[in-house]
Amino acid sequence: MLLLILILSLNVLRIYSSSLFDFEVAKADGNMISLNDYKGKKAFLIVNVASYCGYTQGHYNEMKLLYDKYKDYGLEILAFPCNDFGQQEPDSNEQIQAFCNAKGAEYPVFGKLKCNANDNTVSSLYNWLMKEAGIERLQWNFNKFLLNEEGKVINYSPQSISVIQMENIIKETIGNLDL
Repeated sequence: MLLLILILSLNVLRIYSSSLFDFEVAKADGNMISLNDYKGKKAFLIVNVASYCGYTQGHYNEMKLLYDKYKDYGLEILAFPCNDFGQQEPDSNEQIQAFCNAKGAEYPVFGKLKCNANDNTVSSLYNWLMKEAGIERLQWNFNKFLLNEEGKVINYSPQSISVIQMENIIKETIGNLDL
């Protein structure tokens, strides 16, 4: 009985996580990493990415631009490849990494995950992000969640909002910039 209570308690913690730092995710090589390793950053932009989407070129260019501009001030972009929309990320994690490297992505690009499946396979991270942002489902690739230094969701922007359109709120989240 005690074991059952412990197992249920761990599952409840997983469902009711309180910050980004409560999650572990797969890196592109398949090894797990705790997002707690990113503590100390001022702002986090989490994006579900895809290599063969109409939004790919613009979003990757803008993510690189903002990352280059604000990484030294505490911005971390966390990119999560997702094949849930139109099968636009069918490649292996190794191929995705090569694609991202060719696009100049210096931020972490993790292993592929489910961010919008119609079953119970959606990653716990994306379940939490959507719950915190007050949305039921993502509509497409390149949805953006902005989180503060405590790992709390403070902004959600769908694919139709470009990364550059988020620059002011990113600067505000980082705070005290002398640019």
